[in-house]
Amino acid sequence: MTEQTLAPSTVSHEAPSVLRDDARRRAEGAAARERELRAEQAELRARVREIDVEAGALTIRSDRLLAYLTRLQEGRLDCPRCWIEDGEVALLTYRPEVLTCPRCAASFGGTATG
Repeated sequence: MTEQTLAPSTVSHEAPSVLRDDARRRAEGAAARERELRAEQAELRARVREIDVEAGALTIRSDRLLAYLTRLQEGRLDCPRCWIEDGEVALLTYRPEVLTCPRCAASFGGTATG
């Protein structure tokens, strides 16, 4: 197919206006889509930051597990919930057949012998 140039006399005088309007609509549509994508990109970046924070917190909890197990081997009966989740030491108290945390109220039944 060969390209053909039309003589101005064969094209309607409205053609430039129609073409200009079409080009403007296409450009405006592209600009609107770009704004949508930029907004979506900002939301995704925020979500990535949230995921990084959460993953970092989980890494800290894994590190705390090693320290907790060491303390447990030393005979310390600390609350695992307080230590792993918050990094806080809370010595468990004994009630018949139950160890209880005075800080978070977690109970560990069937673990104590009286």
